[in-house]
Amino acid sequence: MDRVFKIDEEDEKSCCSHAQETMLKLEKVEERLSNLEKTMERKMEEMKNIILNTNSKIIALMEQQRRSMITPKSEFPIYSTDRLAEINDLISESPNNYIELFKRLLNPEGIGKNIERIFTRELIMQMNYAGSIDKVALEKFESLNKALYEATKREGRNFIDYRREVRDAFHKAKNRSYKASAKEKKIKKADSL
Repeated sequence: MDRVFKIDEEDEKSCCSHAQETMLKLEKVEERLSNLEKTMERKMEEMKNIILNTNSKIIALMEQQRRSMITPKSEFPIYSTDRLAEINDLISESPNNYIELFKRLLNPEGIGKNIERIFTRELIMQMNYAGSIDKVALEKFESLNKALYEATKREGRNFIDYRREVRDAFHKAKNRSYKASAKEKKIKKADSL
């Protein structure tokens, strides 16, 4: 038995209008989705450009920093008074580079334990802070002295404290040198017996 459904005109009109409304809603949804896709593509392109721009800036900054870096192996420790004057002149040209370098060389222990990373032991023996007793004065090399001060600067510490610390560093380094040479003499004397 086949059933036949009859649809009257009113039902047909109602169904058609409902279908048309649904189609209109679907078209609006499609239009919104299309607009969203276009907006997302535009935003993605903008983000891509921002990232590329930022990356190129970062790479340029890193390259600039790499070029401005000073290699401590080639310049430090300073081995002569002539070289001391040359380094002082170089520091006066670009103090910030040297301040950063000194921070890496001296911190965290400070200049007291690491003065031999800046000056060789032989040069330390020819120097002191003020230049007394016919020694080479560190204070006369103003750019170097200022850069060392800035590199070791801490809160609550002033230049007078820095000067005292450098004097102590020279004193301790010289004592280490005297002890080392005394040990060498002792060993040589023991070997000769």
